[in-house]
Amino acid sequence: GVDIGDLQKSARIQIKEPQEIALGIKLAQFPDAVSETLSTLMPNRLTEYIYDLTEVFNQFYGNCKVIDDENQDSRLLLVDATAT
Repeated sequence: GVDIGDLQKSARIQIKEPQEIALGIKLAQFPDAVSETLSTLMPNRLTEYIYDLTEVFNQFYGNCKVIDDENQDSRLLLVDATAT
């Protein structure tokens, strides 16, 4: 197995493919989604963001090989960023 903690210390996320770009953008929108949820007191805003994130992640995972790929370390970090 791969230790994500070690990867976080030694590897960097390299975004190249369109699906990686889309996932990176969606992950970067998380603070805005939380802020909007808090300012509007509408928790459905956060659930909408999470639903959209799952769609973007599924596109990424379906089109970008993660394991046994030359970009494995970067893509594992993207998967971890999505999970956390």
